[in-house]
Amino acid sequence: MKAVYFDESGQTGANLFDRDQPFFTIGSTDIEAGEAADIIATCFPRHAGDELKSKRLFKQPRSRPGLIEFAREIGKRPNSFCGSQIDKRFAIVGKMVDNIVEPLLHSRGYDFYTDGYARRFANTMMAVFADIEDQTSVDMLLQT
Repeated sequence: MKAVYFDESGQTGANLFDRDQPFFTIGSTDIEAGEAADIIATCFPRHAGDELKSKRLFKQPRSRPGLIEFAREIGKRPNSFCGSQIDKRFAIVGKMVDNIVEPLLHSRGYDFYTDGYARRFANTMMAVFADIEDQTSVDMLLQT
């Protein structure tokens, strides 16, 4: 059985309104451990330790060539890497839709999830919130 490895960044638990970490990211790969070790050794020959920390790598100018080479190596294996970034504010809006809007409409006999309408509604809410000049009011609403 093939192993799939995951790593995340920006995990703040239930605190979806964390201004210092507004996004949650997750990445995965299914490359073999030996191949991963070879890539790390090639891209970051001075690395010692169990785990690379992107925060440290991005802060060190001497790491930039290794990061570029790492991106090239990943690019050679597009079917072996996957990543996603989630806006935590969108997660709040999604929870509002699921827990406030949907039950109200469901009680009136409307299936809010049919044809992806709930998702489109949440996307529209995010676009509207982004256009509101008074972001303090938007923040207060999302924190409620």
